[in-house]
Amino acid sequence: MPDTSSESKVCLARQPILNLNESIIAYEMLFRQINATDANVIDGTAATADVIMNLFNNMGLSSVIGNKKAFINFNEYFIQNDIINILPKDRVVLEILENVTVDDKLFSLLKSLVQAGFSLAIDDFIDNDSTQKLFEIVKIMKIDISDYSSEQLLEYVKLGQQHKLTLLAERVETKEEFLMCKEMGFELYQGYFFAKPEYIEQQAIPSNKAAIINILNDIMANNDIADIERKISQDVSISYKLLRYINSAGLRRDTKIESIRAVIQLLGVKPLYRWLSLFLFTNDNGNNDSSLFVTALTRAFFLEYIAKQVNQKIANDLFILGIFSYLDTLLKMPFSEALKDISIPENIKTALLEQSGPYNDYYQLSLLIDTDNFNELATILNSLNLVESQITEAHLYAMQTANSLL
Repeated sequence: MPDTSSESKVCLARQPILNLNESIIAYEMLFRQINATDANVIDGTAATADVIMNLFNNMGLSSVIGNKKAFINFNEYFIQNDIINILPKDRVVLEILENVTVDDKLFSLLKSLVQAGFSLAIDDFIDNDSTQKLFEIVKIMKIDISDYSSEQLLEYVKLGQQHKLTLLAERVETKEEFLMCKEMGFELYQGYFFAKPEYIEQQAIPSNKAAIINILNDIMANNDIADIERKISQDVSISYKLLRYINSAGLRRDTKIESIRAVIQLLGVKPLYRWLSLFLFTNDNGNNDSSLFVTALTRAFFLEYIAKQVNQKIANDLFILGIFSYLDTLLKMPFSEALKDISIPENIKTALLEQSGPYNDYYQLSLLIDTDNFNELATILNSLNLVESQITEAHLYAMQTANSLL
């Protein structure tokens, strides 16, 4: 379990940063106060520092984001604080916030950080003298595409290219926006556009995924365990994936598991269902290091952790809810079609199809976290009787656990 301060009023989340091939190469680590006021913003900054210290000192960055880089926002307080010294220079990109006034003293300090080996990025680019001064020392220019017209974006892309900066488009939420930014010359993209469904009419479920769905349905129907074992054993791909995952370093088994029967006996039926549901996101050779898989797995572990804080009995269901919440994107069909041929608990189906029912608040919580929409979090936290620190704990746990399985 992550060790975070119970007094923290800061929620931790992250957003993926992808390259031209739509592969995740980094994450922006987001630290947000809920209902922040002028009176508590300083406390919030200190709380954020506590979370960062815990992330790097206690947990270790690699255990949370693997071999990816971490983009972290820094204001004047952090830039002038000793916390900078604990950060691994080759793993972190320091984002200079748009509201930071870059005077001569601060510029000198930033320049010394670059000379020490840190990489800098301009966050939410605004064209002014203070920002243009940073062109001498930064490597990356981040532009919020929702703030500008296409003509303005093209102008700023040319400006960045003139200074040989890597251009990163923020708030890329649709495939159309991704393609537009790609055409303009952006090289990196931040947002969940890759997780948004692109429906294809009369799309058939691929045979390898249909086989998994068939076994999932057998489990939900409480079919004979021997029959389930036989079906899994007959499918070489599913058997390979299941044995590979069960014996992965992330699960830390003392004894190697070598048979499907041993897997079923070890896990039990409900955990078997959740593991098999993960395989919907892998291809035939067992490769799972895809952006969508990582995102679905992280959401699943996040919801599972939250459930354990509120009601242990629904933890397994919420894990499955997290996985299946991306089923429409995976299968390229609406939930109404994607869920038609698969047996899942009714409360999960109601949350996904109707956004209602006893699991909906949990589902909405995960959506708000992913979209960096912290303004609406307070209501849901109150309804679930949760506090900010539990969200941070849940996200750290989810990132760490998901990463251990990749």
